[in-house]
Amino acid sequence: PYTTLFRSELMLGQGNAEGVVDWLVRALPRMGGSRDREVAELHVLLGRAYLEIGVQDEAVRSLARANEMLSSGDPLRGELLALEAEGELRVGNAQEAREKFHEITESYSASRTYLPALLGLGESEALLGSFDESLEAYQALVEAMTRGERSGLVRADQVMSSLLRQHAVLMAGTPDRGGRPDPEMALRFATEAERLYEINAVPAEVLDAIARSHRAMAEDLLPSRESSPDPAMEIAGMDPATRDQARTHLRRAGFYAKLHTSRVAGDAQAYADSLWRAADAFDLAGDRDEAVSALLEFTESFPSDGRHAEARFRLGVAYQARGEYDRAAEVFRSIIADRELRDVGVRVGPYADLSHVPLAQCLLLDASAENDAEAESILQRVVEGSIVGTRSGVYADALSELAGQYERTGRWPRAIERYAEALERYPEDGRTDLWRFRLADSCRKDAERIRGVLRGAMPDSDRVELEETRRERLEMAMGQYERAAAGIALKEPRKRRALESLYLRNAMFYMGDCAFDLGDFDEAVRRYEIAKERYPNDPASLVAMVQVVNAYVERGDFERARTANVRARRFYESLPETVW
Repeated sequence: PYTTLFRSELMLGQGNAEGVVDWLVRALPRMGGSRDREVAELHVLLGRAYLEIGVQDEAVRSLARANEMLSSGDPLRGELLALEAEGELRVGNAQEAREKFHEITESYSASRTYLPALLGLGESEALLGSFDESLEAYQALVEAMTRGERSGLVRADQVMSSLLRQHAVLMAGTPDRGGRPDPEMALRFATEAERLYEINAVPAEVLDAIARSHRAMAEDLLPSRESSPDPAMEIAGMDPATRDQARTHLRRAGFYAKLHTSRVAGDAQAYADSLWRAADAFDLAGDRDEAVSALLEFTESFPSDGRHAEARFRLGVAYQARGEYDRAAEVFRSIIADRELRDVGVRVGPYADLSHVPLAQCLLLDASAENDAEAESILQRVVEGSIVGTRSGVYADALSELAGQYERTGRWPRAIERYAEALERYPEDGRTDLWRFRLADSCRKDAERIRGVLRGAMPDSDRVELEETRRERLEMAMGQYERAAAGIALKEPRKRRALESLYLRNAMFYMGDCAFDLGDFDEAVRRYEIAKERYPNDPASLVAMVQVVNAYVERGDFERARTANVRARRFYESLPETVW
């Protein structure tokens, strides 16, 4: 029996299960009716060999024969139980397999079957949909293996493959979640696979699984692509806690995707795909340095890839976000120029359209004022329809940017015209509240300009016309401030962008200014009091309080003016030095 046992184990170790069956089927009958333990071991080996070649019935009979030969406390019963459990698992009896594997972990923890039993327990629990319990079994197995415990029956690559199978199931969707993926739980399985290896030896498929899990977890936090054509902008507008969580997952997805490239360097397509995923994740996370590095490598290494034009465009946007306007402008110009090339023009086309507005923005934001006229010309050509159609998002961006340029350079009537056009053309755009505020601001500032003009000499007919225009401007400003404030106020404070919060506050105070300039001092006082009540500790409230004093003075109500002035002085004295 000893020789037969040694030879059978050697053959099994070499993967020759069929040879073991052939050898033992002929050898065992020659041993007669012996009930020696060594013969029982041979029956166990035969059962294992039958399992490996998929002959379940014969495996059950061999194991039953071995069971008859073993005493109740024999450690070999643990191995026998493990093979029985494995057989149950192979025919889909996960419940029975789980019970047997659990018995091994409880009663035979010192045997060599303990680690295989933990693996089997993890797999059977997963088959039953008990992923928390499955993960506990895998964690115990990985912990034991990382401590140096080894079993010839379990290898790290086997455990890794098993963990990644559970990862794949969870990423595809599980019944307990209504068929929806569970990337958070999937990540926990993939992380256990990572723990099996030193950092520089983690297999490519594990790195890829972790990267995809983090990306899926980020996607669960982001708006859908259908409702959000610009996810980077939507991320910036999310509430801080959710935004930080999404960005953390995106950065981790980028890190693991980039690490994955080092494992697949010999496969150009796999390398390109991983590098693209890394660049995309870093870009969405707002990690501009990592995004630029990955996008630059992608554009230089894969010029014929179908994503090359998009990579160049996003590289330009990343340069722009880092304030490298000259570099960004160079990228955008090259994309626009490439549209004329026959071999790449079709692929570049959409990104050439998209490049016009950011090119203009870079020219306006760089250190040179000499190219501002070129920037304005680019924007004008877009809004004139000579580059893209009016239904394009590029047209809306150009219209908004051109209005802003007119506003920044004090051409208020033109700014008013363009902001009004943007609101009329794109009433569902996410920027409508901001456009309304900017329209209101342009109207208010144009009213101030007209007031200055009215101080000069002019024919009475011109004066009447200008005064009417000034009144219309102030009334429009007041109405647009009110609509902008109402729209922004509907958003939860934690979901507002910093700019929206600033515009909401300013609109509240400017409505009082408009009423004051219109000569409606009662309304001005009412508006200022509302603003002061909403922002009681904001230093800007001091201006409103002073204006309340001025409004009472204009009405000739000096008693109330004195009282209001005392309130203003007290508020002034309460302000810390830091506000100045």
